[in-house]
Amino acid sequence: MEQPDAGFLYPALIKFFGHLSVASVECLSQFPKFLDSLLDLIYHFDRLDASLRLLAFDTLAAVGSTDRAKKFLDRQHNNCTQCDMRRAMNAFGVAIATGPLDLRVRHISALSMMLEVKDEVEDADADAVAQKWFNWLGENFPSVIISYLSKPFNDIRISSLRLLLTLFDHKWAIRIFYFGAGFMVAILNRNTERNAEGKQCKYDVICKLIDSSDSVISLEDMMKLKMYRREGAFYVERNPQVDMEND
Repeated sequence: MEQPDAGFLYPALIKFFGHLSVASVECLSQFPKFLDSLLDLIYHFDRLDASLRLLAFDTLAAVGSTDRAKKFLDRQHNNCTQCDMRRAMNAFGVAIATGPLDLRVRHISALSMMLEVKDEVEDADADAVAQKWFNWLGENFPSVIISYLSKPFNDIRISSLRLLLTLFDHKWAIRIFYFGAGFMVAILNRNTERNAEGKQCKYDVICKLIDSSDSVISLEDMMKLKMYRREGAFYVERNPQVDMEND
């Protein structure tokens, strides 16, 4: 940009039109240049500085968080070559899997907002769009999140647990993660969470799995989940070696 103040104006304009579009999805069709500019930032996120990268994904997540916006963006994807949501969501997945840890944590939080079920009455069309977007994050995306559950960093673990808590309002998400390699081992492992927030988040995820009563969860695994719930969020497993020494 040639304007000397463009570095200040451009982010401000993205924020401004982002707020407008969250308040009224019609703004996306009234100001098509905004959506084009936002998606261009997403497509080339690896060239952005940290603040603009965060702004781009946070804004896309906020704009796409409502059912009406999901259906609008899906129509745009089908009818307009410039609105390539597959490419945008793939970039979202790559951003969560790569780069500085603090940025990944923020992107996971943004994705949680984007895919959160906000209405009590499920909109089947919006849910189908959410599933499509999730699949476009990348074939390996569930494995990335499962691996984060065991990382020695509180922020990435807790943000991943919160993402699961959001995603498990969708039946399809439970089935994707349940069959993911290492998921049950990671979610039942009490040793990874060291603080109260992490312990409570993991407990909440387990309760949501139980409450889903999803038929894909085996009887054996359901019993393990219920045992975890019965013991509570802050249960401390006894060390058999200590018991032997006491004897």
